[in-house]
Amino acid sequence: MDRRIERKIWTPKRLGWLIALAVLTTAGAAALSYLSTPRLRLERDKLTIDTVRRGSFQEYLLPDAELRGAEAGGLEVRAAVDAFDVPRLRIGQPATLEIDGFRHPLEIVRIGPPGPRTAEVDLRFIEPPKGLASGTSISLRIDLGEPAEVLLLRRGGFFQETGGQWVFRLDTAGGKAVRRPIRLGRQNPESYEVLDGLAEGDRVIISTYSHLTDAQELVLTGEP
Repeated sequence: MDRRIERKIWTPKRLGWLIALAVLTTAGAAALSYLSTPRLRLERDKLTIDTVRRGSFQEYLLPDAELRGAEAGGLEVRAAVDAFDVPRLRIGQPATLEIDGFRHPLEIVRIGPPGPRTAEVDLRFIEPPKGLASGTSISLRIDLGEPAEVLLLRRGGFFQETGGQWVFRLDTAGGKAVRRPIRLGRQNPESYEVLDGLAEGDRVIISTYSHLTDAQELVLTGEP
């Protein structure tokens, strides 16, 4: 028996219904995705936000130190360096001592054996400063490696929860922050070196993430 094949005619009305159905399906999927994304509302003034910048980076240590009398006379500095950092030190390595706003160069002359937590490191002045005595309050800096121009992100509490593997980056308008994977390199007491995932000018939340680890997106309230 012959079967007559009915040919569908795509009238403007039928096409309109199909387009409307496609739009509704897409909108529904987007809405479902939005509703299923974990997000939090936070007050902006309770967060610390830093801007990624390009600048000079220098690894250094800021160990506890004291000014003391040297066996050969004069003064020297004895520092307690974290045992983890001892392998990065060498005899003759430069350091800087700041006293009353003046910086005095030193060099390492002895590295003691590491203990459970720290090792004693002795440093001598390149040019002994005048007017100092044992017990003077000092701020010692031991440089590691050479300075380099890199992308920098200020240190913050976020690192404790993320290990430097992701951050919340603000959008252009500053009203939303989205979780973003990153890669950090070297660090010093002030900054991290940014290797990947962020660009110069990006704004990042660097305060603690202790209550944010389950969120994928943050909605920020208050003045940007």
